[in-house]
Amino acid sequence: MDNALARKLKLFTAGLVLAGYGALASTETYSFGLLSFPLLILALMPWGERLDRHHRWYRQLTTYLTLALMGVLFAYFLAMPLGIIHFDLLAPVTLLVMYIQTYELMHVKDDRNYLHIFLMAFFMLVAASVQAPDAGISFVLVLFLVSAAGALMMLQLYRDSRHNRHGPEVNVITLNHAQQVEAGSGAHASAPRMGLTLSLTAISVASIMLTTAVFYTTPRTEAGLFGRSQPADSASTGLGGFVDLTMGGPIAEDATVVFRAEFPGMPDGRYEGDLLWRAGVLDSYTGQRWEHRGVQARDGEGMAQLEFENVDDHTVTRTSLSEGDPELVHQAIQLKEGGYTYPFLPGLSLVKRLETQNVRVGWGGAPNFSVRQLTWEREAPQYEVWSEVWDPDAALLRESHTGYDAVFRPEAYHVLTNHDLQDRTLRLIDRLTNAGDPVYDQLVAIERYLSSADFIYSLEAPTLPPDNPMDAFIHDYRAGHCEYFASAMALMVRGLGVPARLVTGYRGGVWDEDEQAYFVQSDMAHVWVEAYFPGWGWVSFDPSPLEDDDGDDGVWATLGSWANTLHIRSRMMWYRDIVGYQPSVRLEDLFNRQRLSGFVPFWGEGSGGWGEMSLSDRIPLVTFGLALAGLGGAAVWFAVQWKELQFLGSRPRIPLSRDQLRAIRLYLRLRRRLRRAGIPCEGKTAQEILDVARAHPRIDEALVTEVVNVYDTVRFGSRELDAQQYRAMRRAVRRMFRRGEDWDSTVAVTEEG
Repeated sequence: MDNALARKLKLFTAGLVLAGYGALASTETYSFGLLSFPLLILALMPWGERLDRHHRWYRQLTTYLTLALMGVLFAYFLAMPLGIIHFDLLAPVTLLVMYIQTYELMHVKDDRNYLHIFLMAFFMLVAASVQAPDAGISFVLVLFLVSAAGALMMLQLYRDSRHNRHGPEVNVITLNHAQQVEAGSGAHASAPRMGLTLSLTAISVASIMLTTAVFYTTPRTEAGLFGRSQPADSASTGLGGFVDLTMGGPIAEDATVVFRAEFPGMPDGRYEGDLLWRAGVLDSYTGQRWEHRGVQARDGEGMAQLEFENVDDHTVTRTSLSEGDPELVHQAIQLKEGGYTYPFLPGLSLVKRLETQNVRVGWGGAPNFSVRQLTWEREAPQYEVWSEVWDPDAALLRESHTGYDAVFRPEAYHVLTNHDLQDRTLRLIDRLTNAGDPVYDQLVAIERYLSSADFIYSLEAPTLPPDNPMDAFIHDYRAGHCEYFASAMALMVRGLGVPARLVTGYRGGVWDEDEQAYFVQSDMAHVWVEAYFPGWGWVSFDPSPLEDDDGDDGVWATLGSWANTLHIRSRMMWYRDIVGYQPSVRLEDLFNRQRLSGFVPFWGEGSGGWGEMSLSDRIPLVTFGLALAGLGGAAVWFAVQWKELQFLGSRPRIPLSRDQLRAIRLYLRLRRRLRRAGIPCEGKTAQEILDVARAHPRIDEALVTEVVNVYDTVRFGSRELDAQQYRAMRRAVRRMFRRGEDWDSTVAVTEEG
């Protein structure tokens, strides 16, 4: 097979292999370290082919390995119906696919083996698609489409080359012009190469466009028999249904986008206040962990007889706060499908009203401003929420009384003040606070102490002892994350007899100017403290120290911020428009009259336009337009090139083999040597050159005859000329003017074979 053709086929094959493994690496089940395996296999592939070609023991060893793997998989599949192991069909099938591809790569390959390799790469892509891949698979899909188009075209040429290698021998000894001698690299050869490149480019672009258009205009398929893979539990940032203070160890920062939030009523969509997204409440402490029990004050949340109401399955509301002069803030939030498993929906501060259409909601077990998601649909929750945001005045809080008996029932008060602090911690509380000071000032003193330089915020959380873990944190370790700091303050506040609880949610958000929205990531998950003030209700405190900020505003910081924003936007778009795809989106949506009314002048009247469209509205329109443009461009190119394509299609296309290229190079070397000797070769046929050479007294007539015959039989007859024969004849041509030296003609290839 031609060297260039072989290299191209192996290059596109490597692209398909890497695309298959890259698809798996884009899921949470695997990591990008998986890509090191195919890189190693591709590097060892030439050695594997050589061992397979020359050593029987290698073939036997790989056969035994295959039998052993088949035995293990058979035992696995047999154990699943018996209930011996957990049913998981996707993992062993993926392993089998990886092994088959590896086996084919490490052995000598024909066209059927290459098809097996391509098919296994496609199976990897399918396996990844049912495991909730992230946005990285979009780049993998582009690589897969381009590599598949190139690999299939190269494989067809490979087949033709193999079939034509053993064709009938042609005996041609005439040559009209030097350019005809150089047919392997001349104008006629460059035409099919250019046509091949343009065809590959057109097919790749059309495939990408069509795939994208089909993706946006058809519903998704479910995982079916294989099921949707669930990633294994791991310690990473995010919300949970409880806080376990004895689970130490490092916590990985997960930058996955959790939700997208807009502020419809704010100028330019920006919110100037503190982005503190409240989700759930943990009010019960068991000595090692915090849980949600749902205790409450006698009058709801103790804030002027608030009344909480479930209007219907999709709307909840409550009465307004009568104290504190709160600000009503409107938010439009979309959660990531499949990525938000916490039952309470996030919203700013104290939720007053929440409306949604695609899930059922209701107030939590106790009316504590937390809205619970009652049903889990395939579609990502989208809802609008109105929150009352207020910042209580410190002077007013200092006047709050401590008559908790009138607010809480005894059992509720006990739950909200329960703690297991040791005497050394209680003595510390006495030193930090003054019993004669207002409760608010005492709580502020505790908050300042925990957020001081004596403590370090770190995701490398120490493993606290099971008995009195918070005492160990406060006095011994003094390092940890927000769960430790919030727990320490809540228990210290309870040590004063003040009801306190933990609140879970998120803090912060990344602003996107184009989207006019905030993106909140999983690593923004946060826990803080709420303490109860009679007459005012629950007031927030946050003792967690702030993370260091070097304030770098240089070029690298700007580029890093831009890259991070682009990354967040792509991930949210992926979860909103790809993973959280709505089956109701169809082809007719692309021709929606209202959507296009402002974009296409003649479509209709409307005030909206391209500039007012959201990114989710623009993407299907742009995709469809690009798909049409790609198909139109391909049609125009084929029309322009039709005559050339007809001409190329009418001529037999037989790629030059390595042997033919060697014969051409050998003949060109002979012509150069003859020109240096003063024998003109331009415009002469091979026979004329041979006649002139025979008359020259210093030229070896037999050598020239042999070279011309080799060129004839190899170049036009598809006979063989291996590397050893080629090198021997090159040396002979180089010494052809040295009289007295013999040329070993036994290595030459003659007409008789």
